[in-house]
Amino acid sequence: MAKTGQQQPNLLEYRPNPKIQWQKNDNNRIVLLAPKFTNRFLAKVLLPRLKRPYNKIKLDEFGSWVWNEIDGQKTVYQIGLLMKERFGNEAEPIFERLGKFINILARYKYITLEKTT
Repeated sequence: MAKTGQQQPNLLEYRPNPKIQWQKNDNNRIVLLAPKFTNRFLAKVLLPRLKRPYNKIKLDEFGSWVWNEIDGQKTVYQIGLLMKERFGNEAEPIFERLGKFINILARYKYITLEKTT
């Protein structure tokens, strides 16, 4: 809980930027390629020796669509408006779902969030 006088940051004002590699699968869905090691030393030494240096994270239809919209230019709010336009009531509650998804991506460092001015 925020202390008196402090305002919680508004996620809708941030621009997400992708930080990890990704690919599209046969169904045109996004698969995130998350490195198995984030420690620089382990990544440098072990990743090249592994058969599968990445964990593959398969996104559903909504997640894939959102990932395609994450370009470092659009804010979370703008992505939400586009999502509402694209999916309508099927994606409701849009901003709650989108906020949770963006927070998860940020927590695992798959994206960075840049505050708009």
